[in-house]
Amino acid sequence: GHPTLAAGTPVTVYPLLSCGHCEPCLNGYAHVCNTLKLIGIDCDGAMAEYVKVPVDKVMELPKTLSLKLGAFLEPLAVGVHAVRRSGYRPGDRAVVFGAGPIGLCVASCLKYFGAQVIVIEANPYRLGVAKKLGCTTIDAANESITDKVREYTKGINADFAFDCAAHPSVQTHLMDVLKVQGTAVVVGSYKKPPEVDLLKVEFKELSMIGIRVYERRDFEIATEMLQSGAIDFELMLSESSPDAAPEVFQGLLKGGDTIKMLFKM
Repeated sequence: GHPTLAAGTPVTVYPLLSCGHCEPCLNGYAHVCNTLKLIGIDCDGAMAEYVKVPVDKVMELPKTLSLKLGAFLEPLAVGVHAVRRSGYRPGDRAVVFGAGPIGLCVASCLKYFGAQVIVIEANPYRLGVAKKLGCTTIDAANESITDKVREYTKGINADFAFDCAAHPSVQTHLMDVLKVQGTAVVVGSYKKPPEVDLLKVEFKELSMIGIRVYERRDFEIATEMLQSGAIDFELMLSESSPDAAPEVFQGLLKGGDTIKMLFKM
């Protein structure tokens, strides 16, 4: 039990396990701890009947927030952290590569804070979700990415490009859609190091920023976003029974017509 929360209180988990004594931890950057571990990756997570976590990782959810949206808080916080760390300012133009869970969270967060957002994706279902969220979309399978971005930005190109697809093909376009002194934000994780055209970085004086998980403040902002009703996050959520889990996971690996799946225990 939790020392201060009554039984039945809706909660989520802030899943970062930081050491508390390395240089980043001591200077307020525990989310990039030198030996960072995550609940659900480095130790068992929520795909179980009972979950044991350190008491300071339990975060109370507002009673007014549905548990369905509450479960979406963690991925949304990744998007919040990416946008906040990017340095986005109102009026800036942003391109998001990839309309999977993280790409759509970044796009939603940008929309929430008033950005003009262009989402680039090849999967028709995911393109449709991005459209419903109010984003301009480019079909990577059938349209020229660079031409379309130039057209949609009236020839100026983007202030920010967020790489949320972590597919080597993104790197061929990432620098091209940015204007001079624009910023590339790497959100998705690459399995193999991609080729990066550093000449473009040099000639256009571009900046590259890395993103890793989130900070507690990002969880707070994500909670406010979910409660605001300003964005229909239900568009990204599907529900299933645990019995269907094997098929669901196979489908998610193929990138089917599901963004995020919730298992109702």
